[in-house]
Amino acid sequence: MNEYYLNFFSEFEKEYQNIKTTNSDSIVIAHKVTGLIETRSKELFKWLKKHKFSSPEEEIYFFKDLKPIFISKLIYYKTVLSIETNLPTSKKNKIKIKINALIFPLTVVAYFAIYLLFTGIAVMPCISQMVLPFTLLFMICAQEGSKLFLEKFFDKYSQIMTLIAIVSLVFYFLGTLGGMLPKSEIQYYNNRWTYSCYSYFNIYFENPLQNLSYAPRNVGIFMEAPGFAIALIYALFWNLVKEKKNKFIIVILFVTMVTTLSTTAIIVGGLLISLYYYFNAKNRSIKIALRAFTPLLVVLAAWMIYLIMKTKMTTGNYGSVLIRLDDIGAAWKSFLQAPIFGVGFYNLEAIYSNFTYNTLKGDPTFGFINILAYGGIYLGLYYYGGLLWFVKSNILDKNGKILFVFMMSALLCSSPMQYSIMLYLFISAGYVAKLSIAPRLK
Repeated sequence: MNEYYLNFFSEFEKEYQNIKTTNSDSIVIAHKVTGLIETRSKELFKWLKKHKFSSPEEEIYFFKDLKPIFISKLIYYKTVLSIETNLPTSKKNKIKIKINALIFPLTVVAYFAIYLLFTGIAVMPCISQMVLPFTLLFMICAQEGSKLFLEKFFDKYSQIMTLIAIVSLVFYFLGTLGGMLPKSEIQYYNNRWTYSCYSYFNIYFENPLQNLSYAPRNVGIFMEAPGFAIALIYALFWNLVKEKKNKFIIVILFVTMVTTLSTTAIIVGGLLISLYYYFNAKNRSIKIALRAFTPLLVVLAAWMIYLIMKTKMTTGNYGSVLIRLDDIGAAWKSFLQAPIFGVGFYNLEAIYSNFTYNTLKGDPTFGFINILAYGGIYLGLYYYGGLLWFVKSNILDKNGKILFVFMMSALLCSSPMQYSIMLYLFISAGYVAKLSIAPRLK
């Protein structure tokens, strides 16, 4: 007997049993098993093209006894999937799904229409940048269910970000630091101003305005290192909470975060990895070491933040802590001035009127309060309700939920991400999961 296909079918059986034991939803199991069979079938048929059986008996055994393992399970789970997606378990659930599927997108539009009616600020930008994305993301999540859609989306997203990270590291070390690669000067437009930067074949950029006094920053295909860092954080998070983890990808993503020289990214990324291994360490001695190391890392992170704050307090530049505190204060004052509906969609002028020290202006960096400042309690309920339902859903396991809460809390406290598509996605997925609209929605 050929050792390859014996090991192949043995590994397949282990993967198949793992899917069955780690999932309780029949639809999720059916999706994952059919996906596994399709992937494995491609590998097997590729091998078959080159393989010659040693005897007729071996060939008969393969096609009569082994191949049906695939075929029978594929037929079975496709049938299960077809039945489950077309026939809800009860008439009551069927009615509920149809009603939710039709009414909720309209409810989202109506909810934001009330917000626009009372604020009247930037109506068209609000529709294009918030109302439509929220509605479309809800409908997309509802097609397959929040869990399945997020798995597909973030698998592709992490693959793309890993490729971008690898390319950026090559150009960062050989080009930006080593000066070994040719570059050209280009112009880019941002916030009504034109700036100069350098391009490496239009797949990696070097922005002098982003560099720190002691080192240049890796901005990748982005023009700002913090934006690149946040995109990497999402990819790192998913690779830590997904079932099959790739340590190489995790290392690449974190190393790239370090080269962005973003304090937030380094601290958040380091703590995400530490928390993951803290929760999942199987060896007793390693777990004890992690229990000691994780609090130490938290203390170290707090000390780093203190030193950075102390330095910035004495420099008086735009990124100083004094300015950050002024941002927070201005956003909070704006919320108190209009607590119900806020000052209106991205109404920066209302925020600027409450600045004390910030003469250069800009979007306040504390996302938690920004949501309340721009949308008041009204939009705050929508945002935080969706995030709460996301955490309470079965999309992530217990440890994944802890990592998610930590990640989102850190990002919302350090960046103006109230209009981030990623934030919209998590909120929409939370509502879809709570309302049980999918995955039976056609």
